[in-house]
Order: sequence, then C-alpha cells, then structure tokens
Amino acid sequence: AVAAGAKLTRQFGHASIALDAITSEDGGRKIEDELRGLDGVVAASVSLPAQMARVEFSKQQITDRQIVAI
Repeated sequence: AVAAGAKLTRQFGHASIALDAITSEDGGRKIEDELRGLDGVVAASVSLPAQMARVEFSKQQITDRQIVAI
C-alpha cells in the first residue's frame, strides 16, 4: 500500500489556486470547465466562499505552473 501511495504521489499533483472576485455560480462553473478542459487535469472544483480552485492533475501531462498561468 505504501508503494502504491508513493507511485500515485509521483504521478499526480494537487494545486490550490486563489481566485479574485468570483461572485457567481456561473463564474465558478466556467472556471471549473476551463480547468477540466486542460490536458492532464483529472478534477477541478471551485469554492466561492473560499475564493479558491482545487485542481488534481497528472504531473506527466501538465505542471501546476501551467495551470496557474491559465
């Protein structure tokens, strides 16, 4: 189990991205859709109250810097 966990940690990354002034559900969904549309992004969710986006991605396909730059 430990080896499997280490393998997953090497393959997948997580990024938390601060958002600014996203006030509507539609705006949050648009950001989620754009993030999910990136090659290598496995999952994305936006929290309006926290003004944060959480992204899970394949490190072999995209980097956290590339995600934040979008």
